[in-house]
Amino acid sequence: MSDLLSPALAPVVETLARPGTLIALDFDGTLAPIVGERSAAGLTRRSRRVLTRVARLFPVAVLSGRAVEDLRARLEGVPLRWVVGSHGAEWPGEERAHRAWRRRVAGWRTRLAARLAGAEGVEIEAKPLSLTVHYRRSRDPRRALARIEQAIADLPGVTVVRGKKVVNLLPEGAGDKGTALQRLVGLAEAERVLFVGDDVTDEAAFGARLGVPAVMVRVGRSATSLAGAWVRRRPDVDLLLERLAESRQRAGPGRRRRKPTASRHAEVEPLGSILDFMKGLWALEQGLNQRSRAMLGRHGVSGPQRLVVRVVGRLGPISPARLARVLHLHRSSVTRLVQTLEARGIVRRTTHPSHRGRHLVELGRGPGPLRSWGPGPWRAP
Repeated sequence: MSDLLSPALAPVVETLARPGTLIALDFDGTLAPIVGERSAAGLTRRSRRVLTRVARLFPVAVLSGRAVEDLRARLEGVPLRWVVGSHGAEWPGEERAHRAWRRRVAGWRTRLAARLAGAEGVEIEAKPLSLTVHYRRSRDPRRALARIEQAIADLPGVTVVRGKKVVNLLPEGAGDKGTALQRLVGLAEAERVLFVGDDVTDEAAFGARLGVPAVMVRVGRSATSLAGAWVRRRPDVDLLLERLAESRQRAGPGRRRRKPTASRHAEVEPLGSILDFMKGLWALEQGLNQRSRAMLGRHGVSGPQRLVVRVVGRLGPISPARLARVLHLHRSSVTRLVQTLEARGIVRRTTHPSHRGRHLVELGRGPGPLRSWGPGPWRAP
């Protein structure tokens, strides 16, 4: 990892100050200081001033585990382009979407309230599309975490995202900060990205494949982080944003260059055809990811999940091994897809008639928005 504020990396900051840069930021520990009482978290005067300044010069997104309404109240008056909550599950304009996920989260809350009743220092924070179980106040964090892990072990359709003295629970398929950052890149039509975070939950964004150059920055150095750069302390985030704003204003508004110039082509001529091919692959991957996310929001299944349904509908009952060969996917990837679909009743696993201990995958009966695809046993859409 490299210190992004070091003189050696000043050219990187200058590059990030150009038009076309998307700036995405975590909230707690990045924009706002970590405090003992989460309801007291907020921007310092300096942070609010510099964030407002930067948001007038760049497309800026705040990507946090907090609920969107909570974030909006703490960021009131800052002209942000996007505020995304629940680790990427809550998006502006989608407040009434994902009813199945909301019901699932409400069910988790009911179960955990009973299972964790009386647990010292443990609190359940409910959000529209996620739950966060806090144990920061526990006098015995290890014991508290063990009890939380036991309580959530059999929750249906859950994705667990662990953080600093918290355990976050999201519906399967809701994505994470990595998939949210991919979506933001598409919405912003970004040419490059700066993302800053401080928690374990930000690692999904640090490791995301975005298809454009990205500078991933962690607050505090870590030998195990996927981030390529770091700043020492949270106030250094303010300093980084100030440098970006100053550099941008010195250079003037400028224009985004959609197409490379002839001289730029000359610089990369030896790799021209290779780079063009790679750009095509990146564009294809980004387009598929965007289509998959849109499908997930509209129908409740992602692109890969829908492909599994189609193949199972055409060839099922089918063994997981054969399903993996047909889809050209690793067996573990197919297992995760099948488990997600099975949890919703869209597919089911049955015992193999001639091989004890093995199973086959076939279409099931699933609830939720997929019912619009037809009543009765699932047909491949």
